[in-house]
Amino acid sequence: MDWCDIDDILIDGDKDSISKIVCPDCSSKIKYQYDRSNSSMEIKCDSCGYLARASGYPFPSCVRFFGDSAIV
Repeated sequence: MDWCDIDDILIDGDKDSISKIVCPDCSSKIKYQYDRSNSSMEIKCDSCGYLARASGYPFPSCVRFFGDSAIV
């Protein structure tokens, strides 16, 4: 699994798949934060320092299941 897979799961995954996500680099939990005002999301791993930001996201499944911001 890589970061592109993580992105896909956060956007389209089911609750179980999202809750099983771990950082592909260090196997730690990851954080996401979704901003509804501009449809952008930040995905972060505090353990290894990975950080990605992107805009134009559709309303992601992770937000439906876990809220606008969560550690999964």
